[in-house]
Amino acid sequence: MVMNTDFPARAIIDLSALERNLQQLRKYDPNVQAMAIVKANAYGHGGAQIARAALEFGVKWFGVAQLAEARQLREALKDFPEARIFTWIFSPDADLESAIKSDLDIAVSNPQVLLAIASAARAAGKKARIHLAVDTGMGREGALPENLAPLLSSAQLASEAGTVAVSGIWSHLARGDEAEQATARQLAAFEQACEEAEKRGFTGLVRHLSASSGLLWHPQAHFDLARYGIAMYGLTPNPARATTTSLSLTPIM
Repeated sequence: MVMNTDFPARAIIDLSALERNLQQLRKYDPNVQAMAIVKANAYGHGGAQIARAALEFGVKWFGVAQLAEARQLREALKDFPEARIFTWIFSPDADLESAIKSDLDIAVSNPQVLLAIASAARAAGKKARIHLAVDTGMGREGALPENLAPLLSSAQLASEAGTVAVSGIWSHLARGDEAEQATARQLAAFEQACEEAEKRGFTGLVRHLSASSGLLWHPQAHFDLARYGIAMYGLTPNPARATTTSLSLTPIM
C-alpha cells in the first residue's frame, strides 16, 4: 500500500492478483522467459515492491526505461544479484560507468553509443552487458536495417577487446495489439536482424520482440523473452480485441 499523508487517498496493491496475472500470462508460452516492466515506478504501483514480489513469483528479468531508474532498482534489489535489469533510455552524458558497475543490461542503438559504453567499461574495469536494439518499424529507437551492419561491426570490435558482452537483441512492435500486416513485416525484419547477428558470431543471444500484446496475440513473435507490461498489471492492451475479463486478468490496483 502506498500512502500520501498530504491527501486522503491511497493506492492498494493486490500482490496475489499480480501472481495470478503472471501465472495466466505464462500459459500463453511456458517456454518464454518473462521480463516484468517496472518503469515509471511500475506505472505508479511501486517499482521496488512490484519487482520484489515478481522475483518471489519466479520472474528474473526487469525492464526500466530510464538509466537512473534502473540504477535505483538495482539498489532496491541489492539482495537479489540474480535479477537482470534491462534499460534503454539515457543521455549522452549519462554515468555509464556506474551503470556498468551496477550490472545492468544496456540497450545500444548505434556505434557512437557503443563506443561510449566500451570506454566506460574500461574505466569501470568491468565488461558491459549490452542488447543490440533494432528498429523494425516502431521508429522510436534502434538501428534501422541499413545501419545494422556498422553496429554489428562495432560490437564485434568491442567484444574482441573485452569491453562488452553482447547478451541480447531486441525490438518493439508498433501495432502488436492489432491484427495488422505491420506486425508481420516487423517480425520478418527482426528475424533478418537476428540472422545477421548470428552470422557475425553473436550466438545464444536473448531475443525479445513482444510486449504484452505480442505475447497475447502473436505467438510467432515470442522468441526467448516477452516483456510483461500492461497485462501484468491486470489490464488488456486492447479492449476492442479482448476484455480484461476475457483474458482472465485482474487489475492489481
